[in-house]
Amino acid sequence: MSITDGFCPRMIIVTADPQSGKSTLIEMLIPALRQQNVKVAGILAKGLWKNGIRSGFHLIDLKCNQSVPLARRIKTCGPSSVSFEFFPAGIQAGQRALSKASCANADVVIVDEVGRLETAGKGWAPFLTPLLGLDNMVHIWVIRTKLVDIACRHWNLDRPYIVRADEPGALDDLIRFILEALKEISHEKSQSPQRV
Repeated sequence: MSITDGFCPRMIIVTADPQSGKSTLIEMLIPALRQQNVKVAGILAKGLWKNGIRSGFHLIDLKCNQSVPLARRIKTCGPSSVSFEFFPAGIQAGQRALSKASCANADVVIVDEVGRLETAGKGWAPFLTPLLGLDNMVHIWVIRTKLVDIACRHWNLDRPYIVRADEPGALDDLIRFILEALKEISHEKSQSPQRV
């Protein structure tokens, strides 16, 4: 019996509440996957802090490991609403990193983060559906807990494997599941007829 039984082995959601270690978990995952010769593409939104407050984000293109400023805080509108100014260069870098062409040869595609903008059809949303069409890889989306069900309904994600970033052993669990899923994908590829 495989650990992927009962789940879609191609879709993993890393979740937790805001500022609970989701991106940090992904940051630790990437070198562990590369050490296993797993090709990684997609984006990581690395949080920036100033005086204990989230001050912005850098976007890291995971295929080429290049970092560019993505957003900076411009004002606080209350306890649950923060406004950020997004930089055109950061948006363009994210669009390139999430293009089908950039991700087509990856084993794992990471999207950090799928948030309110995406569930409203904005932000990275236009790139997510085409990426899901690439079914010979594992997709990892970072989503806040309260948005998981909304995102699953929006993109018809059936039985994704869910990893809570704030639970002990999350990194080991995530690596184990990804490697098992990649084995299954490789086996499926070897069993399918070759096109000439």
